Amino acid sequence: MALGSDHTTQATAIAYIPEIWSEKLNDFFRANLKAASFFEDWSADIAGGGDIIRRPNVSEMTANSFAFGSLTQVTLNAPTHGLISLTVNTHYETSFLLQDDVLASIKSSYGAQEVWMKNAGYTTAATLEDALLALFASFSTVVGASHLSLNDSNIRAGLQALDIANVPQEDRAWFLYPQQVWEVMGINKYSLLTNTAGADPVLKGVVGTLYGVPVVSTTRIGVGTGVASTKGSRLNAVAHKSALAFAVANPVGMSANKVRLQTQYLQEYLGTLVTADVIFGVIENRDASGVLMQTASV
Repeated sequence: MALGSDHTTQATAIAYIPEIWSEKLNDFFRANLKAASFFEDWSADIAGGGDIIRRPNVSEMTANSFAFGSLTQVTLNAPTHGLISLTVNTHYETSFLLQDDVLASIKSSYGAQEVWMKNAGYTTAATLEDALLALFASFSTVVGASHLSLNDSNIRAGLQALDIANVPQEDRAWFLYPQQVWEVMGINKYSLLTNTAGADPVLKGVVGTLYGVPVVSTTRIGVGTGVASTKGSRLNAVAHKSALAFAVANPVGMSANKVRLQTQYLQEYLGTLVTADVIFGVIENRDASGVLMQTASV
């Protein structure tokens, strides 16, 4: 027998070596969902039923001069008022069936059903988020280009466009992809200011401000067609909360939560069916209240 050559190895002792399953699990990382908490929520308009919301647009009238001391008639205004229509016609669901034999076999410390339910709720809520962010591409005012980085002149141009359109200074926000957030961090003229105490609670978690406007960083910002075949245009935006609107419909009598989460035990399958769903509609409400900030996507 040669010492060191006939010793026990992991291969020969494999039957005695256990595989240890961790008490914890790795859940997937989630992007911040901020659009649905920022833009206008018209859900209350259809709380009692209905699928189309009509909202009149008030047009500005004209002040006319009047001859001092005269008995002439006043000049009448007869403005034409527009109409915005929001149709609730989108329905998404995320479902899974967890059978008893599987649930009994899964490590109890994982809390699998609860974790999967939360994930289903998030995935469903993200469909509304993505629908709102996709509307950035419909803004008529466009700044930047698909082959350029986000720079200071474009940042100022976006805010200037809102000012010229008389968009209120309050309730504005930047929605930027992380790449553009870090581009801004490299601009020497100024640094991205950190969020201060007392910031709008609706936008808690913003990464900072640009010229006093909160910045929301999200990986869910989309990509459009670029000027070069190899580059797409990242569809960032700066917008007032009235630029976009959405409405979530729930069956009458149900809670007003944006996402409905239901569970039902199905005896015929000896398992629990879980479904998260949302019914919604989105619309561009005020075109001049949003600016599409195009940048290179790579």
